[in-house]
Amino acid sequence: IDLSPGMNFITGENARGKTTLLEAIYLMMAGRSFRTDQLNHMIREGSDFFRLEVNFEKWGIPQQLKMSLKGSEKRIHYN
Repeated sequence: IDLSPGMNFITGENARGKTTLLEAIYLMMAGRSFRTDQLNHMIREGSDFFRLEVNFEKWGIPQQLKMSLKGSEKRIHYN
């Protein structure tokens, strides 16, 4: 999703992923979940990994942050 530089509203029906989106944003900002200490709890049922990617601008320079977890192997890539 693309967020605007101003205020953004996240709306939708119950059980449509609003909290999941906020948790993913928090995870990328803080490096941990606000719901659980176990990152493997964030893996969708039936999957064996998760991967998040965020593209943003810092001081006018494009940046990219990626995080993935497969089994017990957590990887974080910055630029």
